[in-house]
Amino acid sequence: LNVNTVCGIGHPVVVTKYIGRSAYYYSDDGDELLKNFMIQTFNADIYEDDMDKLVSNLSKYQFLVMEHPNLPTSVYNNYKDDIEAYSHNGSLNFLMISGELVTAQDKELVGATFRKLSGQSSSQRTAIVNNTDIYLSLAVGQSMVFDQYFYAQNDTSASPPSVDFKIIATFNQTDDNAIARWGYGNGTVYFFSDFDVDFFSGDFLEVVEDAAKALI
Repeated sequence: LNVNTVCGIGHPVVVTKYIGRSAYYYSDDGDELLKNFMIQTFNADIYEDDMDKLVSNLSKYQFLVMEHPNLPTSVYNNYKDDIEAYSHNGSLNFLMISGELVTAQDKELVGATFRKLSGQSSSQRTAIVNNTDIYLSLAVGQSMVFDQYFYAQNDTSASPPSVDFKIIATFNQTDDNAIARWGYGNGTVYFFSDFDVDFFSGDFLEVVEDAAKALI
């Protein structure tokens, strides 16, 4: 990109502006690997275990990241409809979820069912990319090892159902979905088993961060 003969890549006089407000939610006992990036890049509003406040402000945001939200069942029950309405009704809203969504097993949200396996060895947490994605710079055949084993499955009984559920990476030994993307109403949802990843082809967090920039 050249602006008035100045190369835009990395040049201090060229500033990238992102349209739309962003939010980042995390559990106080979970990871926060994307927190600094969300603050520095998008000036995101930060919510630590404060779903009440997040939900009261949801309509403000175009992009929401929930990193290991680890929601208690009562909180999930109280706000499931609000989060689904955010994704379903918003114009070009993007929701990115990683890790453990709810402390309980087999909970459905935004057209998918979220599950977890514990005590897995590294070989059991190895996943392989089997589909490319427009925003994620991942190539078919690349492998990675997730720190934890969480997965999402298309819930065909959800009302409304997810749309164009795309499996991007699966765990080698089970074919569970380690990375997936789908549409839910007007919104788009990304799921990652974890952001803490040993990626043999580069920096996995950088891949996620570049995708976030492209989304908004």
